[in-house]
Amino acid sequence: MRLRYLILLFLPLLPCPAFSQDATHNGKIFCRVMRWLPLNYSGVVEALLVSPGTQVKEGDILLRYTLKEETARELQSELSAGARTQDLRLRLLEIERELLELGEKYAASRRLSDARMGSEDSAKRLNAGMDILNRQKILITELIHEKEAAFRSRQAELESQLGVALDKGKIPSVFHLKTPVAGQVLLIDRWLRDGMVFLPMQNAVAIGTVDPMMIRSQVYEGEIAGLRAGGKAHVVVPSLGNREFEATIVHIDKSPQDLALDRPTYYGVELKVANPDLSLRQGFKAIITFGGSAPRAAQP
Repeated sequence: MRLRYLILLFLPLLPCPAFSQDATHNGKIFCRVMRWLPLNYSGVVEALLVSPGTQVKEGDILLRYTLKEETARELQSELSAGARTQDLRLRLLEIERELLELGEKYAASRRLSDARMGSEDSAKRLNAGMDILNRQKILITELIHEKEAAFRSRQAELESQLGVALDKGKIPSVFHLKTPVAGQVLLIDRWLRDGMVFLPMQNAVAIGTVDPMMIRSQVYEGEIAGLRAGGKAHVVVPSLGNREFEATIVHIDKSPQDLALDRPTYYGVELKVANPDLSLRQGFKAIITFGGSAPRAAQP
């Protein structure tokens, strides 16, 4: 405990290394945008139309598949049932009939009351009954609209998940997995092969934007003050034979993730690097030199 106390006491007094433009930092390359596309229902792959590295546009079909029979039956039953508003609409018809009957009785009661041949209270009771029915009519109409809106939303959700239009509530025989973003196919689940049966999966296909790419690094607190967003850096990628790139700082964390007093403090820094020939891949190691000097050769 005494040694730990002394370390904590004198740690702030230790000299911090000054920022050096020749210092190198390790980083990892990653996609600026990456989306995992799910398959929400069990099925059978009919045709896989892409492979890792395929360039795709928004809306392109990546996979054609059929649903398992029991899954198709369940979805068809859900669509055939619709918004389930039949009972509510029947109740509306009954209310309309009751309003007509009460309206006739109320008119007759008012005539008798005006001629001083009937009770005023009778007309008031009939009018109150009509008010209650009208409020019921409003509430039921609002409920019908809510149910129909929820069903339209559910149908749109199914169309998005299945990649096909559900015209007239009919389930087609073949479905599509489409990409919602443009980019490159990065990963495909190993079970997605022609003729294979698959279970629901959240991570079926990964699509990423690969030009430009991003690099994330951790920079020591004594060096972070010398960096600014928009500043330039040289990057060496060992996996590409020490090929050099120019990168731009786009983000510097304002707080470290680790605030422990007995450990050094590092801040996350993100850089953007052009990748027109798509040679950079997510996960590649990058050796970064901030500032204007050329990067030193990568260490084996």
